[in-house]
Amino acid sequence: IREPKQEGIRRISIERPSSTNIVSIGFKHQGFPSEDWFVTSIMLEVLASGPESILQKLLVDTGKASSVESMIEPGSEVNLAFININLAPGQNHDEIEHLTLITIKELTNDLITPLVKKAKAHIVTSELYSRDSSSLIAGELTEYVSSGQWEIYGKTIELLEAVTVKKVRDCLTNSFIHSNLTIGHFIGK
Repeated sequence: IREPKQEGIRRISIERPSSTNIVSIGFKHQGFPSEDWFVTSIMLEVLASGPESILQKLLVDTGKASSVESMIEPGSEVNLAFININLAPGQNHDEIEHLTLITIKELTNDLITPLVKKAKAHIVTSELYSRDSSSLIAGELTEYVSSGQWEIYGKTIELLEAVTVKKVRDCLTNSFIHSNLTIGHFIGK
């Protein structure tokens, strides 16, 4: 069964007794292990991974959020990737969502170029490290086999090194168009 074409932002809001408040921004991405999947992975690293990432500096360093995390699954089909923002006390879901989406839309090549370089180096290093253990190799090969493209495993480093700032910029533009977004608010009461 194929999901129908998305024609606008999908939204969900859940209220529960909790002290946690979350804004989650999901977007569709190509399946693993396509070149586009690796570009999306690097894009998420630039946006939400580590203290130098765009959203960490924007939201965590300024006290608007307690954490920012991203998630991309290695499924072979088109899937959703997420950026999850745990709001700091007193922050408004709509304001954080708006600030995040505007910031992503207005990112410049000058800002993302050094981050893309660092993200590529980090992911390539992690990939190479994961090939130092037969257990890790078996685990990673399982993902490639389950996607039906085990032969890509040997080309992963090449695919990662081929990611350019332009490809990341195009991925940012295409991923965050309104018809591609699923946005959730978890509202703790």
